[in-house]
Amino acid sequence: MSKTTGLEIAVIGMACRFPGAKNIEEFWENIKTGTESITFFSKEELMEAGVPKEQLDHKNYVRAKGKVDRHDHFDAAFFGYSQREAEVMDPQVRMFHEVAWESLENAGYNPETYSQPIGLFGAASANLYWQASSMLLRSSSSSEQFAAVQLTDKDFMNTQISYKLNLKGPSIAVDTACSSSLTAVHLASRALLTGDCKMALAGGVTVTCPHKKGYMYQEGMIMSPDGRCRAFDAEAKGTVGGEGCGVVVLKTLKQALKDQDHIYAVIKGSAYNNDGSRKVGYTAPSIEGQADVIRKALNISRVESESISYVEAHGTGTSLGDPVEIEALKQAFQTEKKQFCAIGSVKTNIGHLDSAAGIAGFIKTALSLKARTLPPSLHYKKPNPKIDFENSPFYVSTSAKQWTASDRVFRAGVSSFGIGGTNVHVVMEEPPMKERRHQEDHEDCLMLISARSEKAAMKAADQVKQFIKENEEVPLQDVSYTLQEGRRHFQYRQAFTAGPLGITSDMANSSMALEKPAVVFMFSGQGSQYVNMGKQLYEMEPVFQEELERCFTILQAEEGLNIRSIMFPANEAESKEAEQLIHETSYTQPILFSFEYALASFLIKKGLKPQYMIGHSIGELTAACLSGICSLEDALHMVAMRGRLMQEMPEGEMLSVRLSGRETEMELTEGVELSASNSSDLSVVSGLMEPINAFAARLQAKGVAIQHLKTSHAFHSSMMKPAASRFADILQDMEFKAPGLPFISNVTGDWIQAEQAADPKYWASQIMEKVDFHSGLNTLLQMGNVVFVEIGPGNTLTQFVRKHEGFMTEQHAAVNMIRHPKEVSSDRVYLLNRIGRLWTHGVNMNWEHFRQGGSYERVPLPTYPFEHQVFPDPQTSQGGMEEKIKNELKLNVASSEKQLPFDKWFSVPFWERMEPVNETFTHQGKRILVFEENSNVSQYLLKQQAEAVSVQPGDYFAETDRNTFTVNHRDTAHFRKLLDELNARGFIPDEIIWMWLQDCDCRDGDIAEHTIAGYLPLLDLVRLLGTESNKRLNMTVVTNQAHDVTGMEDLQPHQAALTGVCLTIPQEYKQISCKAVDLCPDPRLGQSSWPEMISYELKKEDDQPIVAYRGNSRWIRQAKQPGKQDEIDMAGNLRHKGVYIITGGLGGIGLSLASHLAETVQAKLVLLSRTGLPDKLRANGDTAKKLKAVEELEKAGAEVLVLQADISDEAELQKALQTAESRFGQAIHGVIHAAGIPDGKVIHARTPDDERHMAKAKITGTALLRKALRNKQPDFFFICSSLVSFLGAGGQVGYAASNAFLDSYAHACRKEGENMVTVNWDRWEQVGMAYESETAAILSKIADKEEQHQGILPAQGAKAFMRALQLRYPQVLISLQDVNKRMKDSYVKEDRQTAAHVLTKDRLDTLEERLMNIFKDYFHSETDVNMNFFELGASSLDLLQVSGRIKNELGVDIPVVMMYAHPTVASLTQAVKAQQSGDDLHIKGIEPDRQKAINEGKNRRKQRMRRK
Repeated sequence: MSKTTGLEIAVIGMACRFPGAKNIEEFWENIKTGTESITFFSKEELMEAGVPKEQLDHKNYVRAKGKVDRHDHFDAAFFGYSQREAEVMDPQVRMFHEVAWESLENAGYNPETYSQPIGLFGAASANLYWQASSMLLRSSSSSEQFAAVQLTDKDFMNTQISYKLNLKGPSIAVDTACSSSLTAVHLASRALLTGDCKMALAGGVTVTCPHKKGYMYQEGMIMSPDGRCRAFDAEAKGTVGGEGCGVVVLKTLKQALKDQDHIYAVIKGSAYNNDGSRKVGYTAPSIEGQADVIRKALNISRVESESISYVEAHGTGTSLGDPVEIEALKQAFQTEKKQFCAIGSVKTNIGHLDSAAGIAGFIKTALSLKARTLPPSLHYKKPNPKIDFENSPFYVSTSAKQWTASDRVFRAGVSSFGIGGTNVHVVMEEPPMKERRHQEDHEDCLMLISARSEKAAMKAADQVKQFIKENEEVPLQDVSYTLQEGRRHFQYRQAFTAGPLGITSDMANSSMALEKPAVVFMFSGQGSQYVNMGKQLYEMEPVFQEELERCFTILQAEEGLNIRSIMFPANEAESKEAEQLIHETSYTQPILFSFEYALASFLIKKGLKPQYMIGHSIGELTAACLSGICSLEDALHMVAMRGRLMQEMPEGEMLSVRLSGRETEMELTEGVELSASNSSDLSVVSGLMEPINAFAARLQAKGVAIQHLKTSHAFHSSMMKPAASRFADILQDMEFKAPGLPFISNVTGDWIQAEQAADPKYWASQIMEKVDFHSGLNTLLQMGNVVFVEIGPGNTLTQFVRKHEGFMTEQHAAVNMIRHPKEVSSDRVYLLNRIGRLWTHGVNMNWEHFRQGGSYERVPLPTYPFEHQVFPDPQTSQGGMEEKIKNELKLNVASSEKQLPFDKWFSVPFWERMEPVNETFTHQGKRILVFEENSNVSQYLLKQQAEAVSVQPGDYFAETDRNTFTVNHRDTAHFRKLLDELNARGFIPDEIIWMWLQDCDCRDGDIAEHTIAGYLPLLDLVRLLGTESNKRLNMTVVTNQAHDVTGMEDLQPHQAALTGVCLTIPQEYKQISCKAVDLCPDPRLGQSSWPEMISYELKKEDDQPIVAYRGNSRWIRQAKQPGKQDEIDMAGNLRHKGVYIITGGLGGIGLSLASHLAETVQAKLVLLSRTGLPDKLRANGDTAKKLKAVEELEKAGAEVLVLQADISDEAELQKALQTAESRFGQAIHGVIHAAGIPDGKVIHARTPDDERHMAKAKITGTALLRKALRNKQPDFFFICSSLVSFLGAGGQVGYAASNAFLDSYAHACRKEGENMVTVNWDRWEQVGMAYESETAAILSKIADKEEQHQGILPAQGAKAFMRALQLRYPQVLISLQDVNKRMKDSYVKEDRQTAAHVLTKDRLDTLEERLMNIFKDYFHSETDVNMNFFELGASSLDLLQVSGRIKNELGVDIPVVMMYAHPTVASLTQAVKAQQSGDDLHIKGIEPDRQKAINEGKNRRKQRMRRK
């Protein structure tokens, strides 16, 4: 390296995503091999991406771009962003997050642990399209717009990332146009030199939206005519746009060398300036400006221009820019030396990256310097005639060349010039040559891997293993060091060791770390020892050896014991003797104590410190010594004396028993004592040989597992009493201190007390009392998250922990540190892996202490494997849902009518008696299709000269008689076959009568299924009819006693659901008019008069959608205002502190009514909800609002019980009511049933599950609630219904049907004496289904554009609730406008003569073109007349909106079902023309063809989306 100035900056980390490269390794490979990474799109690709056809067909449109892959991928969870935030966030900002993180990991630094400030200097390009789209999507919410600005505005990018990555240095947004990111490098370097930060990130990003696009070439501008940048070439005519992101990590060179950082290159100096007015125009380059900045950078660097071997030029390949740049370089270099400096431009590889252009050139140059390679520049054949290279210092580098001049430093310059005149130049040189450390990797090293998920951790581990295999020259200790210190340690962890032989030990899976676990040292007892235990550690770990030698010396000098030769025998003779002596108690106890003390001391000095300790028998003395109750010398004296005294006792036996301590005590016999309770089902007994053998035989006979232990004495029994007594006498002269570190007593199974630890009698009793290890573990296991570390040979105590009944893997872990004698492994490798295992369990080691000296360098390693989700770019047709509807359908939110005063909102249904049936009509020439139980109606109509076909329920499709068929109502294919057969015969019905009447005896759970079974076949038929034919037809649906007309009916609420269906069908299928006719058997004549009534109704043309016949009179349904005499004073009937149940209690309406009860009578409220209420710590967004609402109820004086229960589940409901009863008592004073779910699907797209889903809450829930509370006799049972059951609503047939059921159900229950009322609510303004379901609200608005009045406010709703209770009716309608007019407007049919909106010939001739324009404009896509709507991504909601727009603009009514039947503009135009001329386009087999077209369109769209 050259002489330093003290101003050098080291490049210590880099990361990038450029065209054709997702990391720096791939980028360098592309540069080195001269790879062009420009994408050339096909026309089809760009058409799919939304590029207009006119542009694509233009001769100057260039289909090329330097496209970066996976621009829409982002690991939002890694950076703590919600899905919604990530969707809004500019893709540039997303990418910069990840690349900034990767650059830090590449440098080997964790920002969470780096103690000095880190700066961030970043640049991004303007992305106005994305920002505008994001703002439009949130146009209705100022708070969301505020959040969107922060996530989409490039000026917030740096501070967002500094916040997420905890970067505490300056965070600066840089914008100097094309030179922005190199300006960022310059500013970051200055900040390091001035001390503003100790490390800095600098870079830039450009990602354009729409992502797939080309550009329009214009001669004289900067873009190339063929998508290639030919910098400095005679054919150069411009550049090509590109995308990418690059970030570098910088430090002062002095600090980087001190910190042993990996250095890619060195910045010798940098400078920036502006052209000012020294040029012909604002956008033009300036020779003077560029020359000045290059000279300035060379001067700051203190290097000669002739020492520069390569210049990475701005190199846009323009006829003006290239000659200006070379001339500026010539003037700046001021030398007569010729062609010594290579020149090139990365734009020839990847295009012009706008704000990221400078950093791309900088990274290319840094990699070149690191590799000592002159990189090639592409597409250069002969020089630009305006450039005289031969008489200049420069030549274009056209191939990669190794820099071989070992006597010279390899230096380079990087230029970046922004439009507007901000010029930047950086002088760089190769990294300083370090002395190669030729040390070989003799030792294994521990590798730590972590991630935010198990899958990512496994992938990260695989990456590092692969890196180790492929990069043998990288020292393993440096890899280990970088992983320990240079990476953030996440929750999911994996550890393994690697050495000269490769991966030496490996965890099969990653594990989730415990959160801040306590560390417990466990010290082993007798029986675990073996010769040569830990020998390799003794030989290789100085600290361990030193502590063990201390013990050896003290025991030899003070006690005359030589245990070294027993632990580590020097020869075979010693080994043989050692195998015997190591099991003699007088030796065993000092050996175990010394080994455990040395191992614990070693681990503590290595950075692993315990919070608590426990020992088993002799192990408790090790814990006591380490806690500080006595000196090491005193402890070794205690241990030696203890061993000798116990050795002198009579011999005995010990037996391990697979029973708990308590169970073992119940089995004890004379001469057998419980010596240890080790775990939940592990105990030890002791005694003389004979009673122990007899005891063992008795337990074996019972099937209890036993095992004789290899011991010479009956420890921890009364046989140790003499030893205990003498031991107490010996300890009398010893001085004990209070323990400094808590440990568990073996005697009590609880924490040792200071007085116990200082009492010789305690330590004497510890010899003969049982070891209550089980209770001790129980005490520790209750401490929360705990990791147990077994200090001693083997894994006995670890097994005790794992077998304890209190052990939970989500809170506890146990790890032994020394291998079992049967395990084959190096002691050191085993210990390393166990330390790694501790780390995976959440124990945070002090790795600096662990390494204890040595020289380590940070090395670039594979970076984090982000778990990407795809966040698609906004489609050009996308917009805010509300804005979209307003714009496309031009809905006027202002009310078309004045809102009624409050007291006029209320009405009740009544039936007006009309004329009697006293005429008989003929139906000559009418084709009538009758769905009936028998042939009565069809036979009657045949007599009246109609062409009638009868269809009756059956198991099979068959024609049982002429024009009499059977079909299975559950099989849609049967209806298909029926219509095909009739079509083949030329029978296209004018009228359809549906009177498949199903009886229903059930009143509870099955009623919902029975209800929907009554109308599902009707929906199947309507779907087929709606797409089969454009011909208008009338449908009459017959019900039996669905409505309370005269008060004499035996009501069938399940039949009433068909009324809601009838009101909805015409709103979705404009060619079908639908009427519900409710009949009632005559007491004398039964149903014999029904055919005559149906025949009469077929002839009526008063357009009443709901009629009834009672006797021989016809009745129509209307609404009237209730009289004052109909009111009662309900206010007094609301009980003070009464108990009120509200289902849907956490919904908007439920909470509004709960608030009223809380404020007026301080009620005891039972709020039932399917979702329940989370705890405060987990509440956010909507759940936080609900928590707040409940708190407000309590502030108002209510007692609130929130219960999670699905009221359609009888068991859940009963459990909830029992809980309420236990809280508030048995009385229930009122019920408000406000539960329900929003609807939002047109009939054509619905499935049976859609109907069941809707019916569960509304129908099943109501019936079960009534059943459960029938004996409670509440003051009222208030059901929330909807005006939808009176008016119908497109897209809400299930909602209309369920509410129509509730209306009739309330009348039926009132007949049985129950105070039930159903209220048909108008739309609520700030709460309720329409508010909570955007789709349902949209469908309602589309179906009836006159309904855009203001809804009911929550306060008004509470007031209306009281008024509804005061009225003595089972059903109350609440409408803010005249309900009779609204009913009439919702179903009055247009004049049959004008219904078809007859178009003039001129308008018919231009119909296809006008329809085409509407579809183009709506979908914002270039299409043709034969393109399938579903290929454009159309949904039923889209088609509903298009249907409304066509009606507004063209005056022709095209229902959605017609678009389903004819899913292209061409076929739709033909269908409309046929409709206008009165022809019918019904063709046999059209349904399969239509469905095929729809499916093909959707499949083609899916395939395109996959390709994107």
